[in-house]
Amino acid sequence: MGERHQVVVGHDLATYRYFDDVFLRLRIADQLRRVVEIDGGIRCYSACFMTRNWCAATNFHVDFSPGCGRNAYSMLTPLTPPGPGTGGQLVYRDIEGYERVYAYQRGAAVAVGALLSHGTQRTEERAQASFLSFTFGTDKPTYWPRIKGTLDSITQMRCRPDGTLEFGQAPVGRRGRW
Repeated sequence: MGERHQVVVGHDLATYRYFDDVFLRLRIADQLRRVVEIDGGIRCYSACFMTRNWCAATNFHVDFSPGCGRNAYSMLTPLTPPGPGTGGQLVYRDIEGYERVYAYQRGAAVAVGALLSHGTQRTEERAQASFLSFTFGTDKPTYWPRIKGTLDSITQMRCRPDGTLEFGQAPVGRRGRW
């Protein structure tokens, strides 16, 4: 399954604070506050810019373990307009297992929860697209070990549910995650 993309992540407090401020100003949490189990509020765990050049075949996956339930999400919003007929949209499996396509739109975001099997639609070569991505969810520490398992493959710096920043190993082999 070939997919070529690059993830640009900041690994310092200033960068995290910048992205967290954007997350708060976008009011993303307002949309999911009634769905996510929280004590005080929804927490932005990490953020990055991502570019994708091509995708030879859809790699279906889930971003978070099923044990996260409705308490952890990945969100993508395109920064570049999709090219006509180039593919590269979000493919997902509905509750009955049928493949569906969500067409990205500039100015709109899609949040993917723990149980949604999804991937990138096959693209023509050189179908470059850029995205802003956030991971976010509950501020309850109960779910952190499961959530952290996904974040370990994305970034070496992440915000814990209690608001402290945590540093880990640099991610290896980010192929096929989003």
